[in-house]
Amino acid sequence: MGTGEEFVKKIRPIGAAFFLFLLVMFLVICFTANSAPLKGYNRPRTNEYYAAHIDELADELRDNLIPALGYEDVSVTAEDGRAAVAAPPDVLEDVKKDILYYYDENLLEFAVREA
Repeated sequence: MGTGEEFVKKIRPIGAAFFLFLLVMFLVICFTANSAPLKGYNRPRTNEYYAAHIDELADELRDNLIPALGYEDVSVTAEDGRAAVAAPPDVLEDVKKDILYYYDENLLEFAVREA
């Protein structure tokens, strides 16, 4: 038996454990990656700017982000220092998750929109 064969036999359990560890890490990274809901979209202004200009945030959401995400029947208005987003109950959670990826939760208010 050669030196290499002896070495491989000694590290076999460690090698198998290392392979399983890499496999698990790969699967975790693949299935939990926080990818952007809309590739190529960058918010035009900062959250601090939008905090002082809620009407512009409502316009940005209504005119650019929500149509690009493909949601229909979603309305956005500027109310009481926050952008109010109303969506049907079946898509509300998805809309909320996608918008909060880009914008601070303190700037937004979400509500169910009845059909």
